[in-house]
Amino acid sequence: MPKLAIPQKNLIHAVDAILVALDPVSHLVKSDTVMLFAKDDMDEAGISLEEKDVEEAVDAQSYIVETLGELRGQLSTVIPQYQYQLEIVYAMYEIFQEGVLIREAQRKLREKASVKTADLADLVKEQGVLKARAEAYGALIKEITGLDIFGSSAAHIAEAEDRLKGGDSGEAAKAMAQAEKALLDDTGVFLDLMKRLHLLLIDPTWAGYVPSEEVVLARKVLGMAGQQKLAYRESNGAEANKISSYEAKLREFEKACGPFIESAKEHKNPVPKGRSKVEAVKPIPPANLHLKLVDAREHLRKAAVSAKVSDRAKSLASQKKAVESLRYFIVEYAMKFAVVPGPLGEDESVSDVYVEKDDIMQLFVPGVLTGERPPDGKLEWEVLGKRDRAALNENFARELPLEYRAILKDYYERLAK
Repeated sequence: MPKLAIPQKNLIHAVDAILVALDPVSHLVKSDTVMLFAKDDMDEAGISLEEKDVEEAVDAQSYIVETLGELRGQLSTVIPQYQYQLEIVYAMYEIFQEGVLIREAQRKLREKASVKTADLADLVKEQGVLKARAEAYGALIKEITGLDIFGSSAAHIAEAEDRLKGGDSGEAAKAMAQAEKALLDDTGVFLDLMKRLHLLLIDPTWAGYVPSEEVVLARKVLGMAGQQKLAYRESNGAEANKISSYEAKLREFEKACGPFIESAKEHKNPVPKGRSKVEAVKPIPPANLHLKLVDAREHLRKAAVSAKVSDRAKSLASQKKAVESLRYFIVEYAMKFAVVPGPLGEDESVSDVYVEKDDIMQLFVPGVLTGERPPDGKLEWEVLGKRDRAALNENFARELPLEYRAILKDYYERLAK
């Protein structure tokens, strides 16, 4: 038994690592107090093992198992959401550099076009290749996000090709410069969208931050979309005679869309950057942000009907369309309503205009996704976070017998609320 005390105590380090890992989603998983009680029970179990007190050791370990089981139950609802969001961001990250490379290629072509001795035939050919590359890139982004982010860039690149075909290299160079500017702005929008997608799950650490109604709705849809995508993948692997068993689940997803649609009908597009609400067009036209959810519900209905009659191919095709419609809804809401952490007082309303900083890879600057500032940044007093409060509570828990800790845990959770 004393030999078991060492691995038992080492598990405390694992708890510390889990607390750090779960910190960004602490508003979704109430892990802090739960895990701190688990740490205390691990201490007790380690001491009991050293003293060869099997009853106390088993008693403490039973509380640990119960606590971790409770946490695992909470995580089971968050993991599909996290994986769903992560897949979108990773897909965007995989292709992000292509936009930068296209802009660099356009810059080099502009420099060639600015030389009087430039060969127009070669320039037309190279610009045509670049146009096809930009159009393919824009189409891929639209397939992932549902947004026509690089549409303006592709239009300027095409205009430059037309100017070259007309033999006017000077005007072509101007169009190329406009294409570079559009590519820069579009790349910025793409980067911002990646950040905003993170914020659908991770709350900024600003004191008093409360997510908007739109963000709350997007998170609810995200939860359902994550489950629906899992069901789609499972049914892809199911045998043809088993596809009918997915009808009930598909009907649940279809039904869940109803309340989401009604909520989305009430939401309006944000006021464009640089315009006050007073200056906004009156009345604000309907944003029709619910239409993608309407499409998703219809696709889910068709998928359920096809599943009922064991038409595997049609059911999977409709499920795939539902996956796309839900993803496009979530991306659009992230783009329009998720706030990107920035300097205090900075206007964070959505904009298509991007200003490039010293480092284009700002997405990976410490604190950019969580809103926490580096040690040398500007700081303000804030209310203690959940982990800090729980750490203070831990000292009191140590003085109590095991049977009273559940009461204390409940008390502190109610107090925190």
